[in-house]
Amino acid sequence: MNLSNIIKNLREINLRELVWPLLDPIEEHTKNRNTSRLLKESDYSWDNNEIQSLLYYIEKYKESEDGRLKTVESKSIIFIGAFGITITILIGLINNIASQLMESFNFIQVLLFILITITVIYLCRSVWFSVKALERQEYHTLGLPEFMLNNVNQKKKKIIIELYNGIIKNQEKINLKVDYMTMAQEYFKRAIVAVILFIGVYIINMVMYLLGR
Repeated sequence: MNLSNIIKNLREINLRELVWPLLDPIEEHTKNRNTSRLLKESDYSWDNNEIQSLLYYIEKYKESEDGRLKTVESKSIIFIGAFGITITILIGLINNIASQLMESFNFIQVLLFILITITVIYLCRSVWFSVKALERQEYHTLGLPEFMLNNVNQKKKKIIIELYNGIIKNQEKINLKVDYMTMAQEYFKRAIVAVILFIGVYIINMVMYLLGR
C-alpha cells in the first residue's frame, strides 16, 4: 500500500467514532415502517391447511425474539457486576498515581494517570449502556384474548395475527436494547486498548528505572 492510499484511508476514518462512539437515535421512518407491518384480519388469505404450520413458525419466531431479549439482559447484568468491581480497583490506582505525582512530577506518571483515567471513563460508559439495556420497557404480551372465550371462528388465525403484531411491536424495543449492549461492548474494547497502552508505558517506565539504577 502506497503513501497516498494510507493518507486516503486515514481521512476516511471517523476519529470521533473511533475514540467516542455514539448511538444514533431511532428515526421516525423506522417507527412508521414497523407500524405499517402490522397485520389486520382483512390482510390474510391463508388456506386452512397452512394454519398449523404458520402458527408453529410464528411461535418459533417469538421464542427467538424472547431469547434475544434474555441474552442481552443477561450480558448487561454480567457487565455491570464485573465492571463495577474493576472501576473500584482502578479508582484506587488513580489515587495512588495522583499521590506520587504530588510528591514529584514525572512525565511517565502523568501519562499513566491519563491512560488509567481514560480506562475508567470507558468502563463507566460501558456500565451506563449496560444499565440502559436493563431499563424497563412496555412489551406487548399475548394473555388470554377475549375471542378465546367467545364462540368465534378461525381462532388460530386470530392467534397468529396477535402473536405476529406483538412481535413487531416489541422488535424496536429489543433492537434498542441490542444497540445499548453493542455500545457497552464497543466502550469495553476501547478500555482494553487503554489498559494495553497503560501496561506498555508501565513496562517502559520500569525498564528505564532499572537501567538508571
